[in-house]
Amino acid sequence: MHGRHERHGSEAVVEVYVELTYFATEFLSGNLMGLTLPLHDVHMSGKIDGEGTFSALLDTRRLVPDGGTDWARLREIITATQPGMVSIAAVRENMTSGSSGGYVDRVEGEFLITHRRRRNGSPILELQGVDLRAYFNRRRLEKTWNGSVDVLLAARQILLHACTDGQTLQLAIAGDSTCGSVQSVRYIAGQAMAGQALKELQGDQLWEWTIKQTLNRTAGRIDRTAYFSAGSYQVQRPDVVLDARTPGTPPGSVYDVVSDDDLDWYAIDIRGWGAGSGPSQIRADYSQPRPAGFPVLSQIYTSNAISKGALQREVNRIARQHHVSRRPYTMLARVNSLPGGDKLGWVCTWLKEPAYGWPTGESGTVRIIAWDWSQPRPGEEELITLTTERLT
Repeated sequence: MHGRHERHGSEAVVEVYVELTYFATEFLSGNLMGLTLPLHDVHMSGKIDGEGTFSALLDTRRLVPDGGTDWARLREIITATQPGMVSIAAVRENMTSGSSGGYVDRVEGEFLITHRRRRNGSPILELQGVDLRAYFNRRRLEKTWNGSVDVLLAARQILLHACTDGQTLQLAIAGDSTCGSVQSVRYIAGQAMAGQALKELQGDQLWEWTIKQTLNRTAGRIDRTAYFSAGSYQVQRPDVVLDARTPGTPPGSVYDVVSDDDLDWYAIDIRGWGAGSGPSQIRADYSQPRPAGFPVLSQIYTSNAISKGALQREVNRIARQHHVSRRPYTMLARVNSLPGGDKLGWVCTWLKEPAYGWPTGESGTVRIIAWDWSQPRPGEEELITLTTERLT
């Protein structure tokens, strides 16, 4: 299989960091609403094979002159934080980048507001959200797919249907069109969610997808593109080194590395159960030879899949994600040691020297498959947690 491979030059990218700006954005159109939100206690996350999350607090007094009771202004703020209608785009504006000293804007993430809590006597709004991929878990398919088709092509068609059937969600679709795996696909109109179908069609890393955003200042909007990749989604970043040779001390970019050795990583005898009951219930299995010295370790996986092909793809995906060869490394990294922007899919060099809990030195390449960031308090260094999978 081939993947989507983007490459950045080997010259180190030096970007001077600025604090994030949070743009209130019309979810469907991507248009900026003309209001930036002074959020605090912000937490954001993203995953290559799952959904990212968002939470923050907004003190409305920071947007009202003299902290007064400008009811029209307060109503504007309420509109600009409406769940379902508004997304929050987190952007580092005007970053000094590279040897040329040019300026760039980096979108770190965009999140649809899904929950807002407000109290009658409090100026504080509590916001929660999910990234754009998670929206499709709330989108029912109103078209039937039934037949043999390349599963990546079917995924692109399903995403397009979800964006354009009865609405216009601004989202361009790019990348690979097929992955070479033609399988039986069956989804009945009104009986499946788009997000569920997309996850099932991925199977054992037959393809991956992600959504990237850019700030279009000229048009006054956030431009979005869904990138599909046959195989794993990879962005080659030879300019990025995750250096844990001197944990916790400069100049290393990584404070610490964590590897969780869990028994579940060795449970590679998996049985999946889908729709139906009794003798007619759909079943799919996956197993591999167990390592020497290990007992039989099994898992049971349940699903709403209505076809054996869809269930087998899900079971294969679960097996791949929980195989010991994919055991993730979690790294706590300095934000100002990394280029800006969404880091999902980056393929980076990593270096580690022997240490107490991990008395081996290692080097190779890893792919970033998840990230987790919390807004630092004044005076604290800005850090980001990166979850990576070992490639070499």
